[in-house]
Amino acid sequence: MEVLSWLKPHQNLQKLTIKFYGAKEFPSWVGDPLFSKVTHLELYHCPRITSLPSLGQLLSLKTLIVKGMVAVKTVGFEFYGCGSSSIEAFPSLKILRFEDMLVWEDWSSSLVGIELKRVRQFERLHELQIYNCPKLVSKLPTNLPSLIKLEICKCPQLTYSFVSLPSLRNLNLEECNEMIFRSMVHLKCLRTLKITNISHLACLPNTFKQDMIALEDVRIEECTELTSLWEDRSNTDNLVCLNRIVIKKCPMFDPLAREAHQLVPSHNLEALELLGCNNLRRLPNELFNISCLRILRIIGCKELKSLDGIMKIDGGNNGNIMHLEKLEIIHCPSLKYFPSGKLPPTLKKLVIKDCELLQALPQGIMSNGDDDDDSILHLEEVTVGNCPSLESFPRGRFPPSLKTLLIEDCELLQALPEGLMCDNDNTLHLEGLRMQGLPSLMFFPNGQLPKTLKNLVVFNCRRLDLFPDRMLQNSKALETIEISHCTNLKALPLDCFNSLTRLSTLVISGCHGLESFPESQLLMPNLKFLRINRCKNLKSLPQAMYKLKSLKELKVKSCPNILVIPDGGLPLNLSLLFIDCENLKQPMSEWGLDRLINLHHLWIHWICPPENVLPSSLIELYIRNVADLKSLPQKLLKNLSSLQVLDISRCYQLQTLPKEGLPPSLGSLRIDECPVLQHWCLENKDSRRLIAYIPCLWIG
Repeated sequence: MEVLSWLKPHQNLQKLTIKFYGAKEFPSWVGDPLFSKVTHLELYHCPRITSLPSLGQLLSLKTLIVKGMVAVKTVGFEFYGCGSSSIEAFPSLKILRFEDMLVWEDWSSSLVGIELKRVRQFERLHELQIYNCPKLVSKLPTNLPSLIKLEICKCPQLTYSFVSLPSLRNLNLEECNEMIFRSMVHLKCLRTLKITNISHLACLPNTFKQDMIALEDVRIEECTELTSLWEDRSNTDNLVCLNRIVIKKCPMFDPLAREAHQLVPSHNLEALELLGCNNLRRLPNELFNISCLRILRIIGCKELKSLDGIMKIDGGNNGNIMHLEKLEIIHCPSLKYFPSGKLPPTLKKLVIKDCELLQALPQGIMSNGDDDDDSILHLEEVTVGNCPSLESFPRGRFPPSLKTLLIEDCELLQALPEGLMCDNDNTLHLEGLRMQGLPSLMFFPNGQLPKTLKNLVVFNCRRLDLFPDRMLQNSKALETIEISHCTNLKALPLDCFNSLTRLSTLVISGCHGLESFPESQLLMPNLKFLRINRCKNLKSLPQAMYKLKSLKELKVKSCPNILVIPDGGLPLNLSLLFIDCENLKQPMSEWGLDRLINLHHLWIHWICPPENVLPSSLIELYIRNVADLKSLPQKLLKNLSSLQVLDISRCYQLQTLPKEGLPPSLGSLRIDECPVLQHWCLENKDSRRLIAYIPCLWIG
């Protein structure tokens, strides 16, 4: 403490931080106007300090942060450092933050007691942040002409303040008294308003919105007593710039409790989000007269039962909702049906998820094929997920504009929409199709998938047993196919390997009913990744697999009926090979490993390679589950001049490492669940000499 008192910093000091200072007051030099070049000052967690130093005459000070001063009760006139000749306090300050001032009660910002009505204060202040000051009661500074951002959080006692904020753009109030709204005036520049967890707030007062002609974004969260947005209609016409409203976790909010214009006072509104509003049962019809509404998100509204107004009834009009581009209905468990009619023709994205009682999708997502049908000309993305009561799609075809279709976790859905398949109709431009968690789905519609399709994922469709024979005949754009956990699937499409010239990734996993791959030519010149996992009845890998000249990674795991590598061996350009098939006992000399000059990573299970089989290009070698292996072949590792990682595990009878030693390039050796070998490595002096040079050793 004395050291800080005796310290005399240079007068060119620019930044000062004091933390955990234990004295009752700061040294006299802190705040001395002689330090005119100080621009940044932080005072943290000084538990015995009862008053702040005089800082107002630091002419260059731009940032001041005061945090954790738990003994300060008053910030008084001494804070400003104003004498009889002073006419301005904090002349350059732009950022002021008070945080965790747990006993602070009074902020004497008016400089009462001295003849200082002419003194200006905080005239250049841009940001004021007050966090977690639970006992602060008195007023804020009354005139902040340059303030742009104001944040007040966890100050429940702060009420009337009557602050003039002519330049304010961003206002964030959290866990404060609702009376604070009534004290703020001159908000003509306010653009964003965020209100969180304000007790007793039923609506925003009229005085608060009187001058907010620039307001663009309103977000209200966790206000448990909020019933409507505005107190009444007065002055709502001033809100011409308002384009986004978010109401989140306000369980009493109900726009039908008052007139609908109190929910949406601006015809320029572009986005409306109602999240966790449990009292919301339906949307007001007046909502759909908004000419610019582009985004409507309704999430977690448990009592919502009707969406009347979203759909356009034939021969009727539902206002200008027809400009909607994005509609999300998520976690609305009481919603059973969509109203009849057409969706807005401008709709691009439709998301329907977690609606437990929903039995039917909107008919408007499908086209009836008429030339004059303008129902959904721009729809690009449809997501339907976790709707356990949904049994079918509407009849008709998807619009040509559709690019992505995701259907997941719909337990009763028995059939996909017929309009998904194209036959000779090439109008559908679908690029991504994902079906996941459809346990009742038994088959695909007949026909061919769109020729524009790039990604196909079929996951956890347990009853699906067959695909249409020529389903992929025209799918020359396909880049990824993943078919996983379809336990009843008996065969892949006949044309699966014939013409997929752009396919780069093929994954077949958990398809226990699959016994073989189609007997066809492997016309997949760009296939880079092939993974076959947990297909317990699969008896062979694709024939002529060696022709896959672009294949970089091959992983085959837990396929107990695969006994041999197909004739011709492995693809020549592999860089990664993972083989874990317990009954594949074919001698590794017949695999063609020695020809794989680009192989860098090799995992082998259940069998140990003989000498002179492994390519010298190997960087990583993993040997696992070779139960009867007692010693590694003497020359197995001799030519592996690039080997950096050797991992041996679950080889319970393996006794020693090669006497000739390990490759000098080795940087990591891991031995796990090899009890005999582990004992040899730890107890034998010769073994320790063999491995002492390796930087990373792990012997479990």
